[in-house]
Amino acid sequence: MNSMEISEQLLNMLRCPSCQNSLKYDSAKENLACWRCGKEYPLEDNIPRFKK
Repeated sequence: MNSMEISEQLLNMLRCPSCQNSLKYDSAKENLACWRCGKEYPLEDNIPRFKK
């Protein structure tokens, strides 16, 4: 796992706050993205930031 990746175990537990769908890690943008609603959530020091 490189410095800006999120563990698979944590990723499997997280859900999109908007639509409760699962999230995918986008390594190009270094964020979490919801494929259903299209929202993106940044990672700061490997911590997902879900607030606006």
